[in-house]
Amino acid sequence: MKNRLFYQPSAPVAMIYWSLTLTTILAGCIWEMESASFQFWPLLLWVPGVLLAVYGILGNTVTLIDPNTILIHRIFWLKPKQAQFVNIATVLTTKRGRTLQYRHPHYLQLDFLFRKSDRQTFDQWTATINHVAQSTEGNDPSAI
Repeated sequence: MKNRLFYQPSAPVAMIYWSLTLTTILAGCIWEMESASFQFWPLLLWVPGVLLAVYGILGNTVTLIDPNTILIHRIFWLKPKQAQFVNIATVLTTKRGRTLQYRHPHYLQLDFLFRKSDRQTFDQWTATINHVAQSTEGNDPSAI
């Protein structure tokens, strides 16, 4: 899907997930180092640990379904959730990149960061979403 973005979740969720993943991989490494000869048993921990790491990087996505709806996939959710754009999203521009900020009044706050080199994806998202307003407050005027 061309309207998909990858993201990392909030700090508590990321810390729990990555600590479990790295503990699994390190337990396999310690198990292998403590054994006198090479054994395949530590692979029982390494393979799931590596798969968890890959899923942790690629499992968190936000997909733009239509101009008013996004589909949010998170690593701990069994089913993806849909969110509607009901408020206005603002675009903040700095020297390093652009941020598409969206805040729902009750439950959702999303900040999508785009690098300057990723201009095509940024333009695609801002052109598709109906509720985007170009905000110049707090922006660096030389970066526009």
